[in-house]
Amino acid sequence: MLLSAVLTINIAHAQQKQKRSTPVEVAIAEQKMISTTSTVDGRVVVGAGVRVVAPKSGQIVFEPLKIGEMVQKGDVIARMEVTDLTKTLQDLRLKDKQKKRQMENNRLRIDSESRRLAILIKQADLIADRLDRIETLTQNQVTTQTSLGEANIRYFEKQQQIVQVENSISILQQDREVMAIDLETLQLEIADIQRQISEAKIVAPIDGQIISLADFSIGYSRVGDTLVTLQRDDDYEIEADIPLGWMAYLRDVQTIAYENHLGVMQTARLRVELPQENPRSRTRLVRFEIPDVLDENLRAVGASLALMVPTSIPEDQITVPSDALVPLRGGYIVFVIEDGKAIQRQVITGGILDGRVIIKDGVKAEEQVVIKGNELLSNGQAVQVIGQD
Repeated sequence: MLLSAVLTINIAHAQQKQKRSTPVEVAIAEQKMISTTSTVDGRVVVGAGVRVVAPKSGQIVFEPLKIGEMVQKGDVIARMEVTDLTKTLQDLRLKDKQKKRQMENNRLRIDSESRRLAILIKQADLIADRLDRIETLTQNQVTTQTSLGEANIRYFEKQQQIVQVENSISILQQDREVMAIDLETLQLEIADIQRQISEAKIVAPIDGQIISLADFSIGYSRVGDTLVTLQRDDDYEIEADIPLGWMAYLRDVQTIAYENHLGVMQTARLRVELPQENPRSRTRLVRFEIPDVLDENLRAVGASLALMVPTSIPEDQITVPSDALVPLRGGYIVFVIEDGKAIQRQVITGGILDGRVIIKDGVKAEEQVVIKGNELLSNGQAVQVIGQD
């Protein structure tokens, strides 16, 4: 009876313990060829920016903008005073209209003279036929020499009229060519004034942030004066002083990790080694480009971040996700799954790469490490791996 009760209690205790298994997520400890890393302080720097200058000398009227505001490409930043240009444009358009009216009158006159010329030519042909008949009659002594002379006079008068009309048409056509040149010149002047008026609307050439602004809202500027300086959203880099002994390793890997203000790991790529060396610290000034979008809180000159710089040649290393590490007494522990239990291991870390922590001691390759649910685990606690029966 007593033995049966004890067995019942043990079974119930085991079932209760099984029910208390904590659900966790795990990842595999990986082994691959990587370098150890050390943390180097980096800082955010920006490019020179894009200057927006006055296209010509004149009065400038700014839009209500402030330093730090974001603008988009095409946004109006300021306008130039265009009263004189507008008056000039009105005068030129009036001259253009008058010149076109003159050209239309010229065309009508040419058409009229051309019709008149056609009539004169027909009349001259008729007179020429009549003159031929009179010459025949005169030869046959049917009519007198006087009639023949009168016919010749009428024929030559008509020819003279034809020449006069042809000369008139020629002069009108020459006038039309001159008018066409004048009209083309006027249209070029109009286009130039329109261009100047269009340029008087000063717009942002890029998307970006205003980092400098002229110290007046309405004022006079000379051509080429800087009105606004814009900073691109993607024109940020990371600058750091790298110890000379680590430069060779950095050149080999090119891409390294950095930690932002939230502790999130991102990547940066070596762009250039600047010809500046600090003889005291024995460091070289280096610039990194940022492939990903820089966090908004880091978009400031001098914003600090931590770079994970390689300090050795690549070798076989064990890595685990950074979420596997639990801080404990100035160090870190990792929970490894063994026979359904979370076993606590003290680990020695060797740097971070692409969101994974290098483990120098404490974890073996292919072991399962807890990455979620490890905050409240105790050594030897039963766990249930999510996704595994």
